[in-house]
Amino acid sequence: MKRILMLLAVLAAAALTVSGCAKSAPAGRPIPLTSNGAAAELTLRDSSGAPVKSLGDASKYTVIIRVDGADQTCLDNLAVYERFYDIYKNYLNILILWDNVIPKDSLGETDIPLGVNYTADADGLFAAERPSYALVDPSGGVTVLDANFSSVQKQLPAVLAGQRDGVVRAANQYILDNFCGGGQTAKPCMVSLVMEGCPDCESLDTKIAADQAITDKYDIIQVYTAQSTDQQFYDAGKVFQYAYDLQWYPSYVLLRSAADYQFIGQEPEDQVLRQMRDW
Repeated sequence: MKRILMLLAVLAAAALTVSGCAKSAPAGRPIPLTSNGAAAELTLRDSSGAPVKSLGDASKYTVIIRVDGADQTCLDNLAVYERFYDIYKNYLNILILWDNVIPKDSLGETDIPLGVNYTADADGLFAAERPSYALVDPSGGVTVLDANFSSVQKQLPAVLAGQRDGVVRAANQYILDNFCGGGQTAKPCMVSLVMEGCPDCESLDTKIAADQAITDKYDIIQVYTAQSTDQQFYDAGKVFQYAYDLQWYPSYVLLRSAADYQFIGQEPEDQVLRQMRDW
């Protein structure tokens, strides 16, 4: 999609500075603009070094992740990008744009395909620290440019409003595959989406643990908003928070399959427990 390639030049010319990984991008040559403000075209190269002339589905929004393969903090984020890609790959164009070299060995440890990873012909085209993130509408307009991935993700429930069930099912499938024994367990899976130090979360956890009808019925996992050593799972990068468009903690997802699920949000405790028993 040529307008996406032109968009990257627009971002370079904007020379915006955002915070991110410890290493800042090196200074790069400016991208010239025409008199009417249209950007010069930027050539990307794929993992084999071949120039890319088109990109993605012109009808979709595009998420651009700008990273530096020489920075360990950026490489550590690959687990977040892998989860994000797995959930949104059918609903967004997702482009990972690397400074200089694509780290194929690190990517090989993930399920992110090489085909969504690119480099640019010139170094330092973004005047920004790494990583930085952009959300681009189908016309090529940048709607978000920020160092915080959440700034992009929080727009996605509205952007993908007509495809919300598909996104939720993709998140369900990711959880079944990675957290719930590959979806092969005999019991349904109950996902508790909880926040550390949340009194409502602690109260419901105590009542769920004491309710044998619930504990016998489900394989129960907990996904926390922050990482610590005593937790089962962690919502790294807040990917689940925005995929499920969470408005309240605790929230719960009851899963028999990706398509057979029930979401429970902000409701009185007795109703939450009743739904868990009756589903």
